[in-house]
Amino acid sequence: MVDSVLDWALGGERCALCHAPAFEAGLCAPCIDALPWNAPACPRCALPLASPTSSCQQCRALGPVADSVLCPLRYAPPADRWVHALKYEAELAAGRRMGRLLAQAIRNEGVPLPELILPMPLHPKRLRERGYNQAQEIARWMGRALAVPMASTLAWRWRETADQTHLNAGERRRNLRDAFRADGARLAGRHVAVIDDVMTTGASARALVATLRKAGATRVSVWCATRTPLP
Repeated sequence: MVDSVLDWALGGERCALCHAPAFEAGLCAPCIDALPWNAPACPRCALPLASPTSSCQQCRALGPVADSVLCPLRYAPPADRWVHALKYEAELAAGRRMGRLLAQAIRNEGVPLPELILPMPLHPKRLRERGYNQAQEIARWMGRALAVPMASTLAWRWRETADQTHLNAGERRRNLRDAFRADGARLAGRHVAVIDDVMTTGASARALVATLRKAGATRVSVWCATRTPLP
């Protein structure tokens, strides 16, 4: 309540990290500069790297995750706390923050905008348990900032899969085999972007991208708020 009154009195938003006047995405300029920006990173899958390279080992073995991949932040403080708070504590303000930061990164990179954005689907059982889709919360704010419509019903997770938290990359790929379905009639010939909170091995993104391409999408981008190193 005190913060809300102070925001009103000063006529602006306060930084979520230090409470100084906010500049962008609910953060002040110094706190934005101090975020764990994901650079250098693999240009094909955004994997955090120690030094720039044309492709990481995984992409050389498996091919790129999508036509383009952007994950502006590394999964490190404070971004990792935002992901956890959004996913497990229903702190929807974290979704707004990550969505706005993701939109700003997309503007800065100058990447082609899609016709539609598509949040990573949750299985209906998981959605009922959580009550919301964290990827959709990020996509909602990102889409508003970029004026790109969100289409949350064009792809769905039809097969319930095991929790991937403790699975390695190969196990995650097997776990997600044939897990998604998509609406080919509405996707054919279109450029779509998949939105998620965090990319770990890229298995979920690869599986959904393959489904969207099979459904007829001509270009698929993957944009995630954060990226982890390979486990």
